Amino acid sequence: MNIYSYIFKYIICLCLLYLSLFLFISVSDFSDETNNTAINLHDYEKRSISIERNNYSIDAHYPKFANKEITNEIKSFIYDYINNFILNNGENLKINYEIYLKDEFVNIFFTIDNSLNDMLYYKSFNYEMNNSLVNATNYYDIDFEKIFNLLSIKYSDSIVNKVKSLSAKDYNLKFTDKGVHFYFNFDLFDTPYVPELYLDYNNEVLIDTTNGRKKMIAFTFDDGPGDYTKDLVDTLKINNSTATFFMLGNRMKYNQSAVLYTTNNGMEIGSHSYSHKNLDRISEAELEEEINSTTIIYNEITGKNIELFRPPYGNSKLSVREKIPFAIIKWNIDTQDWLYRDSQHTYEHIITNACDGCIVLMHEIYKETLEAVKMSIPALQEMGYDIVSVSELASSKNIILIPGTLYRSFNNYNLPF
Repeated sequence: MNIYSYIFKYIICLCLLYLSLFLFISVSDFSDETNNTAINLHDYEKRSISIERNNYSIDAHYPKFANKEITNEIKSFIYDYINNFILNNGENLKINYEIYLKDEFVNIFFTIDNSLNDMLYYKSFNYEMNNSLVNATNYYDIDFEKIFNLLSIKYSDSIVNKVKSLSAKDYNLKFTDKGVHFYFNFDLFDTPYVPELYLDYNNEVLIDTTNGRKKMIAFTFDDGPGDYTKDLVDTLKINNSTATFFMLGNRMKYNQSAVLYTTNNGMEIGSHSYSHKNLDRISEAELEEEINSTTIIYNEITGKNIELFRPPYGNSKLSVREKIPFAIIKWNIDTQDWLYRDSQHTYEHIITNACDGCIVLMHEIYKETLEAVKMSIPALQEMGYDIVSVSELASSKNIILIPGTLYRSFNNYNLPF
């Protein structure tokens, strides 16, 4: 028998294999288990596909509606996904769904756990049922322009531009009575994280949907308030994060609205002296003025008291520290954002050096720093970090901050200085 006969037989066997798979899917519906369930306005059946083989297993669920148009679209998606999973030698596949029904609207949201990928995959179908079937992605008249504006606060420019470029089919929506979740799939983004959003119907605010994490890192910003202070506060807030702003007294004095905006939105404010003098090179009287003036100005603006201090340039010899009536906060991650003025460099430096208990030094007066923060927070959250203020970080480690004591970080390697 020549080689062509072997090739011909191989092709025939392969065709028979795919034919049997097709018949197994189309005719037997993967041995569906049918569970009839009636919901007030929509009747559907729960279908389950369960396959156990030596080299792979499949556990998939999907709804079968009385409307054939809906069912055919859903079945086509499910079967295509399963076939691709088998052809790519997947080992474990789980597909589950949730249904949201309201009036004549139905939202079917699939969550897919595929062993071929490290991240979950999502797919949604949205329909409005009248005399004719209508795909109802915009059933709730979602204002996407407003969402884009909110995205620009929460995420970096590259993420926002990518989301804007996506078509409607790339938005996977999960509706609830209180709001709608927006999910995007990992294969659309060249980042270590994927944007995930929640829009509350009442407040129309995007809220981070992630749970509390085990690791913490403190973001700190010097030399403000400035032109980007409020933007930084908004970015932190919309990402469920906080930070500590070490402000200068002479800038607080002439930008009181930014000071109030920062503290009223849950951020922490510490003193960075009055005019950024090198404390190691000034007289005792000047030192007292640099500390006290800022303390008084902050109290007059907010009614609150300063509790943390960061010396300009990080300089504070022992004789200076003894005269500072606040805990002295330095850092162990210096982004040098003032030198490079490059958001990508700042972002990479933070991600590369991040550690539980670390304190990151940045400056709130640069636009590039703002963009770096938008890039860093989602990536750090994906790595398991909460971004918090200095006091929150210390409290999480059961550390009591002592006036006149210098702290570079709150991990096991540097407490206190």
